[in-house]
Amino acid sequence: MIRCHIQRVLPASDDSVCSLCLGGRASGYVLCDGCDHMRSYHHIPRMLWTSFVAITTAVAGHGWATRLATYRGGRRGHFSQVAGVVRTYLNAHEADVERALGGTPEALVAVPSKQPDRRWDDQPLVALVDVARPLGLGPRDSLSYRGGGPRRRRRSYYPEDFAPGPDTVVGKRVILVAETWVTGGTMLSAAGALLNHGAAAVLPVAVARHADPAHWEAQASRGVPHPYWAGIQGPWSPAHWPRP
Repeated sequence: MIRCHIQRVLPASDDSVCSLCLGGRASGYVLCDGCDHMRSYHHIPRMLWTSFVAITTAVAGHGWATRLATYRGGRRGHFSQVAGVVRTYLNAHEADVERALGGTPEALVAVPSKQPDRRWDDQPLVALVDVARPLGLGPRDSLSYRGGGPRRRRRSYYPEDFAPGPDTVVGKRVILVAETWVTGGTMLSAAGALLNHGAAAVLPVAVARHADPAHWEAQASRGVPHPYWAGIQGPWSPAHWPRP
């Protein structure tokens, strides 16, 4: 049972939501500034622009964000709570997942750690999805991070930074799980790498979409919160799927 407030994810159709990253944006636009910049400078597969799903929103400094940040350190209660959210949400949306992938998901891959020399089976996110096992899927060793050096910038798309692991995804429909979407560059790059390595389709799923209070408080107009910031304060529901 979750004993902290979890912020919800607003639907992609909302006028204050970026249709790619599901974060906030200016009214009248389709993408936020960051996603628009990334699209302008990188060729990203079309399906990755329209499929990303966040299970929750995590507000920096709040309880749910703290659980996501500390479950890696062995906090057993936090670990089981996060795993429970992942399992409950994806199991409740089996039909939505199948629609997004064009069929039954066949593989579950965790975005690999960027820490050098960290074994696949010693990564907290791998352990998390192994406990959660949404839709009956266990994690596969199908992706490793090989790095790109100092030229890499935040919010950039570099699928070549990820190498294929021993468990092939060729011809398979894959759910790719990350902890938190902050800038999105790492997750999109990992998803693109899976497609380059032969996956038939990839659904990128983040446990949480990061939100920075300082940024959104600065977006308030005459004391009225930005619609995105006001909207995510509502109660989280595992029944909500943000894509049409």
